[in-house]
Amino acid sequence: MATIRQRGSNWEAQIRRKGWPTLSRSFSTKADARAWATVIESEIERGVFIDRTEAEKNTLGDLIRRYLQEVSGQKKGAESERYRLTAMLRDPLAQVKVAALSGKLIAEWRDKRLKQVSGSTTNRDLNLISHVINVAGKEWGIHIDNAVSMVRRPAENRGRNRRLGHGNRNDSLPRSKRLHATQEVALLARVRIPVNVTADSGIVTADSALS
Repeated sequence: MATIRQRGSNWEAQIRRKGWPTLSRSFSTKADARAWATVIESEIERGVFIDRTEAEKNTLGDLIRRYLQEVSGQKKGAESERYRLTAMLRDPLAQVKVAALSGKLIAEWRDKRLKQVSGSTTNRDLNLISHVINVAGKEWGIHIDNAVSMVRRPAENRGRNRRLGHGNRNDSLPRSKRLHATQEVALLARVRIPVNVTADSGIVTADSALS
């Protein structure tokens, strides 16, 4: 049975069960404290309880900082990953409690990010956030649903694969070189190349003269 008691202006609910750690949480009203205790006790009875204490205490930024200290430095390409994670710490999403992360918040972050970078870069950042959350759940005991898995991923960038035809073959050249090539063609069009055969030697010579 949960214990509900007033502490200052708040109400604290505390649950003690044999074989379980003591669980407690404070609320502004007694009704909220009792409702929370009822839900948690029901989950314990049904064997589906997940301790969310750490998820409610830590922000996404807290997880990222711990990941930087304990995981990122041991990976190949650590410098690039550290740069991206450090940039994420400056985003408002990093201030959100892990327990409050939702598909809606991640989708809003994705859409904002797509206005700044490509779909491929956004996907890499989403993968990184997802990995941080998974490590927190598997290795640090911070259990939450991975909100990243709930959202659609943006389309990857398509590389340029342009075939040059007669109409655009010179488009890739600088303007000065295109102009020079055009002048050479015009000059050659005005050239006559008479052929003279020297009977004694059988040598064929070509003399170019402008008309």
